[in-house]
Order: sequence, then C-alpha cells, then structure tokens
Amino acid sequence: VDYLLIVGPLSSFGSGENEYEECFGEKATSTRLISGMNKENKAIYLHSLSPSILTMTSYQSVISIKDDLKFYISRHKVMVVLDEAHKIKNTKGAITAESTMELAANAKSRVVLTGTPAPNGYEDLSNLFKFIWPDRKVISYNVGQLQNMSKTIEDERVPDLIKQISPFFIRVRKSDLGIPEATSEIIKVDMSESQRSIYDAIEDVMMTDFEGFDDSPYLQRIKEAKMIRLQQVATNPELLNQSLANVYNDEGEAFEESESDKVFINEIRKFISKETPNKFIKAGEIVKDIIKQGGRVIIWANFIKNIERMKAYLDQLGIPSSQLYGATPIESSDNNAELMYETRESIVKEFNSKESSFNVIIANPFAVAESISLHKMCHNAIYLERSFNAAHFIQSKDRIHRYGLPADTITRYYYLVS
Repeated sequence: VDYLLIVGPLSSFGSGENEYEECFGEKATSTRLISGMNKENKAIYLHSLSPSILTMTSYQSVISIKDDLKFYISRHKVMVVLDEAHKIKNTKGAITAESTMELAANAKSRVVLTGTPAPNGYEDLSNLFKFIWPDRKVISYNVGQLQNMSKTIEDERVPDLIKQISPFFIRVRKSDLGIPEATSEIIKVDMSESQRSIYDAIEDVMMTDFEGFDDSPYLQRIKEAKMIRLQQVATNPELLNQSLANVYNDEGEAFEESESDKVFINEIRKFISKETPNKFIKAGEIVKDIIKQGGRVIIWANFIKNIERMKAYLDQLGIPSSQLYGATPIESSDNNAELMYETRESIVKEFNSKESSFNVIIANPFAVAESISLHKMCHNAIYLERSFNAAHFIQSKDRIHRYGLPADTITRYYYLVS
C-alpha cells in the first residue's frame, strides 16, 4: 500500500499521527477531513494526484464524502483502518454504518481495530467481518441467527461461528504484550452527617416503589433517574440543585424524573450545605501525595459539575489541573499551528510532555475513554465516582495501562467509595 486512510473518532487523530512517527521514524504528511475543511475542498483533496500519506476522517464525515472517498480508494493503493470499529456494528440500516461499509470493496487492505467487538452479542460481529472481507462470506449466519445465538449460552452453532472467524482476527491481550500488572486500592470515604441524611432520605422515599415498576421505556428512565440521584449524592449533594435534563444515559436519552421525585428533590435542596464533599478532600490528599513523589494523575468523574468542582477545589489547594470532557473542543482542522483555545489534543500533548504546566487531568469516561494515551507520563488514576457502563470503565483504565510501559512501571488505581 502507498496510503493510509484512518476512519475513527476525532480523538484518535493525534494518536494516529504520533504512532506513525514512532513506528516509521519520520512524520507523515497528514490531512484531516473534518469540520475545518468544507465539502468542496475535501472533494478536491480526494481527487488530487498526490494526497497525504495519512488521511483521517470521522465516521460521521464519511456520510457526506462517501463517493469521493470511494474514488480515492479505487485510484490509489490504500489501506483502510477503522479505529474503534464497533461504531459500525449497527446492522439495521444506520446510515453511518452503511456508508462506511461501502469503503471496503476497493481498498487494497483492510483492518478493523476495537477493544469492544461485540458489546451486545454475536450480531455485532456481522459488519466487522463483512468489512474485513467484503467479497467472501466469512460468517455464514444471518443477523437474526446471530441474535438467537447470543440469547442461548449453549447454542450448538457457537463453536462453528468461532471456527469461521478465527482465521481473520487476532486478539491481543495485555499478557501477550508483557504489560506489567496494575494495582488497585478501594478507599472507603465516610459521608458527612448532612450528606448521609440526604442519601438516606432519598433512598427511603424515592426507592420504596422501585420493585413495582414495569419495563416500559418511560418507567425504565424514571427508575434510572432514581439511581442517578443516589449516585450524585454519594459524591456531591450539590448536584441535586440541577435537573436531570442535561444528564443522558448510554443511548443518549435524558433521564426522566417523576413529578413526585421532582417535588421531593426540591424539598431536599434546602438541606444542602456548601461543605466540601469528603470524596473531594480524600482525592486532594492522594493527588498531593502523588505529586510530591513526582507523579501525575488522572481523576475520573461521571458528572460534569463534579469535574468543574474538583478543578476548583484543586485550585484552592494550589494544584494546577486541566479538564477533559465533552465540552472540551477538538481540533477542527489539520496542521493547526496556533490554537486560540485549549483543545483535547493540546491538553493531552502538554500532559504527556516533561515540561507540562499541570500534573492532573480531570476527565469524563463517556467523552474521552477512547483513543487517548497517557501511559508514558501518568501511572495513577483516581475514580471519584463511576457509572454503570463497564465498557467506559475498562477503556478509561486503559488510558494509563497499555503497550509501551517499562517492565518496572507500577500503575495504580484508586477507587473512592462512599
């Protein structure tokens, strides 16, 4: 192949460029086909005789420039890499998945990369293997059959499915790469008196009818909202001052509070004090100890308000930090030499440099669990709180525990539990 096309989340682009340089010893000419370039200029680029060695685009961008990408792939010898390839797992006609699948036919070489290949079931594998080998039926089962196989643990067809796909994938485990094992410490943090009384009140009043709920989507979101309120109070009762209108589940749906819960939460608000939550204090103590020993740390928080509040608390302690979450902008054009504001890439780049002006990043797993490497300079992670999403949790752990760590490196996770 002469050219490399990477389709992935925007957060992966910086890593793609850095890894190319690390692998080949020289910087690649690279172009990012994202919002900083209009559709016409993207088309001109893809129809040029001499494109960059490395071209990168997001899954969402593929939709609008699909035909131009197909021309580029058919004209040159291109390896197409899908990073975080589980994003094309949708088999129900989703336009992003369909558009991306069309890129496979004329590619000289195809690679898909994912740490979560089948989060829902065997059916998630269907598009991955169709992309890898578009002119060969690697998986002989249709989506309906794969869904049925997912529901029955001992389905007789599963060994045959494994046999069909085994020549076409490599599972790389940490043990294969010689990555030193990480250590974990669960730290129990007592709630303050007022925090405990609020938590108990919500548990007693709002959870009484929990078992009686049916499984309709609306009532399911109400049930989830009750759990979210308990999560919030377990870390920081001040979050009750905000509605759940801007808090979303993994499907992007806002949580729905019942009217009685809204009234009750409104009554509870008058008892919320301005005290610094004990989890924040404990996190601050751990951070100070890590920095004293010359280390760096990432703090993971589930709620944006807690990210902002944690940063403010560290500021009070005289500890500089930076934030990474959904509102942190991503670089919008290629070769952006002088940024007018901090972007995710500039924050990560500085954090990974020896001259960084801060030793702490506070981040949200939902927004930045993928495609960001912090392991070369950071070996500590504090979990202020956690969501119920296991995939985000595992991916967040891997930001500091991945290939390239020296054998004597100790990676430490601290889990703060109320």
